[in-house]
Amino acid sequence: MSLTLPTWPIDEDIYKGFWINRSLGTVRGATLTLDRQTGGLVIAFLALFIAATARSFWKITRFLVYAIESNLGKQDGVYHQRQAILRNQSLALNAVLDLCRLSYAWRDRAKRSQQRILPVILIASAISRAVDAFTYAMQCYHRGDTIQNELCETFARPKLPFTSDRNASCPFAGEICKSDFGNILLDSGLLHSQVHLGLNQDPQFTLRHQTHCAPLKTAGFTDTVMAPNSSQARQIYRYGNTYGPDGNGSHIFAVDVRHEKPSFDGWTIGNYKVTALAAISSYKESIELIPELRKPNATVSLLFLDASEVLYVNKTKDPCTVLLNLQVATIPKDRWQDEREHVYKASLAAIQSMMVEHARGFAISGSTLCKGEKMCRRICHSQKMRSSKHYSFSAWTLGVILIVGSTLMLTSAFVEELFALFLRYPRLRSAKLIYSYFEWQAGSTLQLQRLAHENLGLGTWTRTDEAIPVTELGDTLGVLDVTKSKHVRMVIPTEELNRVDSVADSATFNLLDHGVVDN
Repeated sequence: MSLTLPTWPIDEDIYKGFWINRSLGTVRGATLTLDRQTGGLVIAFLALFIAATARSFWKITRFLVYAIESNLGKQDGVYHQRQAILRNQSLALNAVLDLCRLSYAWRDRAKRSQQRILPVILIASAISRAVDAFTYAMQCYHRGDTIQNELCETFARPKLPFTSDRNASCPFAGEICKSDFGNILLDSGLLHSQVHLGLNQDPQFTLRHQTHCAPLKTAGFTDTVMAPNSSQARQIYRYGNTYGPDGNGSHIFAVDVRHEKPSFDGWTIGNYKVTALAAISSYKESIELIPELRKPNATVSLLFLDASEVLYVNKTKDPCTVLLNLQVATIPKDRWQDEREHVYKASLAAIQSMMVEHARGFAISGSTLCKGEKMCRRICHSQKMRSSKHYSFSAWTLGVILIVGSTLMLTSAFVEELFALFLRYPRLRSAKLIYSYFEWQAGSTLQLQRLAHENLGLGTWTRTDEAIPVTELGDTLGVLDVTKSKHVRMVIPTEELNRVDSVADSATFNLLDHGVVDN
């Protein structure tokens, strides 16, 4: 028998396009997988789209808050400046900063200034934080699960869950275990084919992997015999009989018995190497265990640890590494449980690995892994795995983001027109709403500029009900009087202010007064 292994990179097997994650259902499980370059462009687009959506949502929010806070009566400076910030600040974070400065500036100059500003600050701050959180989520949680360790993030789950009971009973009947308790029971629980193993097809199934392990007694199950054609004594372990093409045997395992005193001559200290051997036998009954080790509802595996070449100096209570010769450090009494748990973890990883390798085309010659090409393709296209070179997006989430974002953008673009349409209905119209609408229209930056010049009698203005008011050809507007650096005013141009030298001298004086010098 021989093995057929895929030699191409595993990332080349990743399917790119739309597919259904059946563990989440048809709608929520709709998924889009893209390569890293295309996925990066999608992420960049989503970040920009979310930012634009946030600005649109903030515009709708400030429009509604502006209308609610609008008042027909005489108001103080806090009211007008708060309304001006709401009208013209397009970013929620900047609005928070401006409102905080406004609150500080008017803290002792207006009644209830904090109570009138704080609610607006909280609203703007909440929107700003929500946008930051949503952007972070898109960057860090919708990247097809950001890969931090490529080796450990290949399978559908980085690791399979399991529980460990280190005070379990003996797994066998009788008294063959060294201890009735203090053994180890490892249990994965029910592993779901879609959730844990990543097999994205029906019918779904569950499997459970249990390992119950205990050190066995050797007294009464060992004999010392002489090796054939040799004077070397061997200790054999009679836990069963073996059957094979080279003959039958009455023991399963044997080690040489050493009687000489160990010597350090020629020894070197170094690392040890463990090699795993895979055996595929055509004999269904190659080993027949003794009755004490038979489990009709389980597969029994015997692991032998040969410590004959290990030297000890400290006493050990570990049942698998009994005191023999010389060792450097004390071995904990539960070290064998640690080692057995490591082997169990490896078996769980092997289950995950075989699911992926099976889908990639791993095969044993002479075996049938799937019935026909159609079934093979179905299995190949139904195995979920992770890849650091690809991104997977929830199509459901993308759809919600695009639909909600587009709706908010359209609403914010026409919010003023929609509000004007709302005011056409007599039953919905009120003096407060009408005033708030015109106050909003007149509160834009360009309209406030128009009002400042128009109140000085400057300019013949048209299109005053539109976004950009304009004057007649040749009209000139007001200028700033900077003679008082701490109280700059807009005034009607005069001959004195029109003199360049006078204005320059005045500006130089005021700039120096502010500590600003142009060298």
